[in-house]
Amino acid sequence: MVFKITVIGMGYVGIPCAALLADVDGFQVTGLQRRSKRSGWKIEHLNQGKSPIEGDEPGLDELIARVVAKGSFTVTDDVRVLAESDVILIDVQTPTDENNIPQYHSLREVSMQIGQHLRRGALVIVESTV
Repeated sequence: MVFKITVIGMGYVGIPCAALLADVDGFQVTGLQRRSKRSGWKIEHLNQGKSPIEGDEPGLDELIARVVAKGSFTVTDDVRVLAESDVILIDVQTPTDENNIPQYHSLREVSMQIGQHLRRGALVIVESTV
């Protein structure tokens, strides 16, 4: 049995998490990344087996190259992958304002997308750094 896992947000939390999960036999991991001007380039970069956070995480560059080569990790901007996911991990930024109050606009946006595509029985996990 293959578990389909989608990790939303290819940043400092999402990329290592997705790569580590993709290295586990029986896990098929898809990274979901917005195709924005600021971070859309990560889609092609990761699909080529290259880490956008080179050198910041020891061993990550090699891990990404390995899991992409074995076909257990791909990245897309197509939210329809959520409908096929057994597990969805939300790893989007949660910035704070000048009073250190978390701003949840990205989390709300992603939650709406998940709600439109979520299948019965799927597990949704929110991860964040503060």
